[in-house]
Amino acid sequence: MIVKPSPFTPYSTLKFIEMSQQFLPPGVLQGLNGDDKLGPWMTEHPGIEKISFTGSTATGKRVLMSSAKTLKRVTLELGGNSACIVCPDVDIQKVAPLVALGAFYNSSQICVASKRLYVHKDIYDEMQKALVGVIQSWKVGPTSESGLMLGPVQNEMQYNIVKTFFEDCAVNGYDFAMGGKMGDGSGFVIQPAIVDNPPHDSKIVKEEPFGKSL
Repeated sequence: MIVKPSPFTPYSTLKFIEMSQQFLPPGVLQGLNGDDKLGPWMTEHPGIEKISFTGSTATGKRVLMSSAKTLKRVTLELGGNSACIVCPDVDIQKVAPLVALGAFYNSSQICVASKRLYVHKDIYDEMQKALVGVIQSWKVGPTSESGLMLGPVQNEMQYNIVKTFFEDCAVNGYDFAMGGKMGDGSGFVIQPAIVDNPPHDSKIVKEEPFGKSL
């Protein structure tokens, strides 16, 4: 197995492989880091029999097309918006911190972060108020500061992607229960945002921001 980590965050994967190799026979698990050219080389290489890819839908389509040239088996786990459903019988004060953490942990830069929140109409307003209160109590800032709950997004590309979601919400007149401002871009810090009941066909609902929005 050859593991190709993201070129933006390679170290944890490469370290895991390094640690695993002391327990596995030589060559069973290998790590290969590189830029955007490496992926196409792997998908087109005749010596590789299967490709497993986790990432965006757009890149997944390119992986599938490239792998078809050598009839590779392919497994794709692509971008989506994980949903969290809150029923009317919950203890809001207990649940709100958990929901907030599930949405914003690691600045929302994890695949399983909750991107959509469906709250029963009977507790909608109270739940929203509790969520805003929890998130506003967090310290958000650059990595140079101590005591942070949320740091910046990982790179400029992702910062600009999140920016397009905020801009789309503003252009379409969607209400923000909190946040919605990008700041000056220094350190790629984004204040967490909650969009209040956007339509189901909106960009923020259909696509994956991967950064500090719910």
